[in-house]
Order: sequence, then structure tokens, then C-alpha cells
Amino acid sequence: MLSNVDCTNLDLTRIVAKSIQKLSPSTPSNFKYQEQQQMIMNGVFSLLQSQDNEVLNSTMEALIKIVELNYEFMQPYLNNLFQMTNAFM
Repeated sequence: MLSNVDCTNLDLTRIVAKSIQKLSPSTPSNFKYQEQQQMIMNGVFSLLQSQDNEVLNSTMEALIKIVELNYEFMQPYLNNLFQMTNAFM
């Protein structure tokens, strides 16, 4: 799902963003594995490049939950997190 984020297909992108938002509470089981961490975070970063407010809201809510639950794994993503979220300020 996240590996195929295509922001040119808005309906599909909204579905993916809502899905990651709904699934974000379950990410601790995935973050035990680096490959799954990277897939999730790369998908989130791809979604954050959308210009659609619905996609951005869902993705930011998911990101907040992901960071909250997986804080100890966020160090490799801090620069990207700062750059991506700084754009919203």
C-alpha cells in the first residue's frame, strides 16, 4: 500500500492516507524490523508531499501517532521529519 503512493491519483492517495491513519496504532509491531520501518516512513514522507488538505491532515495525524508510539526508532528520520513538518509552519 505505502510503497505505491501516487499523489497524481487523488482518490487512491486519500484512501492510503486514511488507511495509514487508521493503522498507525499498530505500527510498534512493524517498527521492530528496519525494512518495515523504512517502508512506513518513506510512505508517510511521500504522502506529506501531497497538496491535498485531506491527505495532509490524515497523514499528519498518522505521523503524530507513529512518532508517539515509536519514538525510540525516530533518530534516523529526524532531519526528514524536521524538513517535512517545518513546511507546515
